[in-house]
Order: sequence, then structure tokens, then C-alpha cells
Amino acid sequence: MNKETTYPFKRLLSELAESLELDAGDRDHLNRWSDDDRADDVWSKISDGIRKTQGIEPNHYAHYLIQEVLRLRGFVRNPNVRPAYLERAMDAARIARFLNGPPGFPPPMPQFPNYKVLAASLNELSRMLREQSSHSEKVGLVRSSRETNSRARMDFIRLASDLLKSLCGQPLDNETAVLTQIAFGEKKTDVDSVRNARRPSARRGKATPT
Repeated sequence: MNKETTYPFKRLLSELAESLELDAGDRDHLNRWSDDDRADDVWSKISDGIRKTQGIEPNHYAHYLIQEVLRLRGFVRNPNVRPAYLERAMDAARIARFLNGPPGFPPPMPQFPNYKVLAASLNELSRMLREQSSHSEKVGLVRSSRETNSRARMDFIRLASDLLKSLCGQPLDNETAVLTQIAFGEKKTDVDSVRNARRPSARRGKATPT
């Protein structure tokens, strides 16, 4: 490892497997992760990227990374299930408009502390939810339940790659491959598989053999 973390990553995985309310699939996932000899090296590479890109110590990101990877695995294994980003964006925008009131009229809830700040935050939330909805459409996450496990694996690769890029500022193909192997309990995902899944043709929904 390039740098030691202040809290061992594999210990955190083991503790979360014991402490979180998880279904059997998520608990098995965490146990595979904590048992994998590459877990600390993968986290070391990711934490170095966070440190360089974000300019902060990355240890508090460890819990976030674990939760996100678990969420991604559960998400891609449930065909046609997707958070209602657009619907919730509309809800947030409606509440913001209500708090601000119609133009030229007093706000309906002036007694609410900092209602203007809350309305601005809701508008920002609405914007972010719309962006997430658009992203989900572009990567083609909704799929038929008849499609095979390989499609779920490719979706996971794309999303995990996007997650690591958002944290580290660049794709981490080797680390994405390892996280995919652990998530799906297999060894066939390699760096070439990750690079193929990130190609524009794959993101448009064409399955890429791996």
C-alpha cells in the first residue's frame, strides 16, 4: 500500500458486516470483501486519489464508499427498479415554490425560520435529482428481467467506475475490476472488461462480451 489509513479498511468492513442491518446478500458481499487480500490495497489506491483530488484526508469516505458499492450491487440486480429521481425533483420544486409564494404576494409561511434558505436548498436538490435522472437514462440502467447476470455485472462496472472517478478524478480500472469480482463472487472481470464497459457503445445499452 502507498499509505496506511488511520483505521484499517478491512476491519471497518468486518465491523459493518456485524453492525448494519443487512440482508443475506449484502452481508455475504461484505464478508467476501473483508476476506479478500486485495481490499486494503484497493482502498489505499482510492484514498490516494481522494487525497490528491479533494485535498482532504479520505478516511471519512471509507464508510460512504462501502455503502455506495453495496447500493450499486443491489440496484443492478433488480431489473426495472430505479429511484424515482424525476418525481422527487418535481416534489422538491413544488415545495420550494410554495415556500416562496406567488410573485407579488406575501410568502405563505413567513413564520418558518429561514424559509428562503430552505426554498433555495430544495431548488438545488431538485436540480441535482433531475441531473441524476438524466444520467440514469443515458447509461440505460432499466433493463428486462430476461437479461442475464452479465448485463447486471456490466451495469455495476459502469456505475462503480463513475463512482471512483467522482471521488478520485480519474477512472481506476484495476480497482473497479476488483470491486466487481468481489461484488459478484467471480474472477472473470478484468481491466479489459472494465474498459469495454466504459465505451460509449456499451453505455448506449449494447452488451459487450466479457
